[in-house]
Order: sequence, then structure tokens, then C-alpha cells
Amino acid sequence: MRYCTLDELLATLPSDRARLEAQLDRLGEKSAEAQGLRQPITSMALLQSPKSLDEGHHVHVLVDDQHDGAIVGYLKTGTKHLYYVTAAGAYKEMDPVCVLDFYVVQQRQGHGAMLFRSMLERLHVAAKDLAYDRPSPKLGPFLAKHFQLRSFVPQSNRFVIFDAFFEAQESNNRQ
Repeated sequence: MRYCTLDELLATLPSDRARLEAQLDRLGEKSAEAQGLRQPITSMALLQSPKSLDEGHHVHVLVDDQHDGAIVGYLKTGTKHLYYVTAAGAYKEMDPVCVLDFYVVQQRQGHGAMLFRSMLERLHVAAKDLAYDRPSPKLGPFLAKHFQLRSFVPQSNRFVIFDAFFEAQESNNRQ
């Protein structure tokens, strides 16, 4: 298994561009189906939209080089301007890097953890430093198991920012 960004993958395999783009589109459809969404939130067309470009959307992929370079999972990230309401009712504005979509073909084989950890390393962030857009019922237990992230204040925008995000900021402010 090999980690890279979708842009890097397409640049190294230009002759396979159509096949790889079709794979990503199919995986985006499977992700939408798994999350009970009416339509995909990840596709090549959406990645080329002005909104995706403005928000710096990037797709991180896990590739199986032993199976014709098939994409076996992806994780889409981007920056969003969010309004957050604390447990005390105070409002905060922030622009965190967000996990916008995450899908792995075969679960429980370590592929998701490998992809997620590789993305964190690439972006030089910790899982607690990210916001999560409408996390699926499977993402919550994944984050709890691998990164001990459990506690958060529910938001009307359905983004999840874990309490650990703010605990680290408060600790830095006290120093």
C-alpha cells in the first residue's frame, strides 16, 4: 500500500488519468451510499469546482500497487470558515482544516488508519486539531479507538470539533 495525494498520483500516471478519475468517482458514490447521502460529496467534477478550489480541497489516497494501482481508500480535506458555539454558549470563529469525506474499500484491515495517519503526517497536524464534517457512525468509533477522541459539543452546522482541540489551545494560552 502506498499513500499519496490524488494530484501526485495523477501526475505520476498521466496515461491512467481517466481510469483513476473513474475510480475516485465510483468510490465517492460508495461513500455517499455508506453515509446515506443522496449524492456523492467527492467526485472529480466537484474537486474542480470553484468552491473546492477556494477551500483548498485535497484528496489523499491509499493505492494498492499490487492490484494495478487501484485506489483502495481516500480522505478529502479542506479549510472551512466555521462558527463554533462553546458549552458555555460563547461563539468562536475559526478556519480549521477539516475532514470532509473518508472512505476505505475494505475495512478492518488497517487501511483507514494507515491513510489517516499518513494524511496527518503530511499536513503536520494531530487528529484533535481537525474539524470533521458530519462524521459517519463509523468515523466516531474509529477516532475514539485510534486517537482517543470522544468528547465534543454538538453544533448546528454538524461539524465536530473535539474538546481536545480547545484544551490544547487553552494550555498554550496559559504558557
